[in-house]
Amino acid sequence: MAQGLVKDDVLKYFKYDQGKLFWKLPRGRKVKAGDRAGSVNSIGYRVIGLNGVRYLEHRIIFLMFNGMEPDYIDHINHDRSDNRIENLRECSRSQNNFNSIKPKNNTSGCKGVYWEKRRSRWLARIESKGKQIFIGRYKNIKDAIRATHKARAKYHGDFAFNG
Repeated sequence: MAQGLVKDDVLKYFKYDQGKLFWKLPRGRKVKAGDRAGSVNSIGYRVIGLNGVRYLEHRIIFLMFNGMEPDYIDHINHDRSDNRIENLRECSRSQNNFNSIKPKNNTSGCKGVYWEKRRSRWLARIESKGKQIFIGRYKNIKDAIRATHKARAKYHGDFAFNG
């Protein structure tokens, strides 16, 4: 989010209700007080324009409740449209990556488990603190997935997500 927005501005312009922001003041001919603020962008985040600057709704909400804007905010339940304050938490870049969903091109059904054609084995690995952690190679995909889940719980803690 662009710098410059402060808690007083947020409280002046927005009303929070169940993870959604509504305008307190009219914003021109088309936007009335009480209207839902912003629109959803192409990657699923709600974006709100204020004084010529675009802000992410979840960042405004976090600032509204905590009085500060961290570098990274995580949606605990992985739903970018769920901006309830109880679903938002401050995190590091690594922690935010731990909690990411599996890539669309994943064929194993588990983040960090890949078929290694050359060895005819399932390769299991995760990333932690910017480094790849090799877990092992397995004949059985279930063993590879189980080992990956166990390693993710150990290295990622509360931010572990196996999806």
